[in-house]
Amino acid sequence: MKDWKPVLYLARRSLLALAVVVLLCVVAVLGLNQLAGNLKTTLAQLQGNMQEQQTQLATKQNDLHNMRDHIQRFEALRAQGLLGTPDRAQWVEQLQTSYQDMGFGGRVAYQLQAPKPIGQAAAQAEAAAAAPVDSTQPLAHDLKFELRDVHEADVLTLIQAYRSQVKGRFRVNACVLQDPKETGLTAQCVFRFITIPLAPPTPAAGTAPLAAVG
Repeated sequence: MKDWKPVLYLARRSLLALAVVVLLCVVAVLGLNQLAGNLKTTLAQLQGNMQEQQTQLATKQNDLHNMRDHIQRFEALRAQGLLGTPDRAQWVEQLQTSYQDMGFGGRVAYQLQAPKPIGQAAAQAEAAAAAPVDSTQPLAHDLKFELRDVHEADVLTLIQAYRSQVKGRFRVNACVLQDPKETGLTAQCVFRFITIPLAPPTPAAGTAPLAAVG
């Protein structure tokens, strides 16, 4: 044992250096382990954030797709005259045009009534015409007209031609054929247009009834 003392004494510096190196290695290993743990935690957070962002992106893309689809439908309905300010003058002009295209002389007798909320009772129509109209409520516009000396087939042809040309959505609310003669009969019909305003009606939109007699 005494023989090793001189050796250890001579190697003390090397052993001290080795101990320092070992200590540094242990510290480095511990530091690297802690760093690896921190990196794993950071990586997990980044992956979680990425997954959340991917979910948000998918949601926004879906919302964008739905918005584009709704915009296309909205523009289609507005082009058909269902949404926005109705072109009431075009309704009566097209009725006269369709009437003349069938070869009838003169002007067709018509009356375009003021718009009223859908489902409103007839007794309330006159009072409601002077009252402010709810801008979010669908409106009904009744276009009444009378044809004289026509046949049933003429009435059907006129309705089909008018529907294909007019800018608006309507239904035949009533059509009464009466007073048959050798020259034809009298048809009294009502076209009910439906519109949904996008803003409160203004005087330029026209809410007063239009009437003409040919």
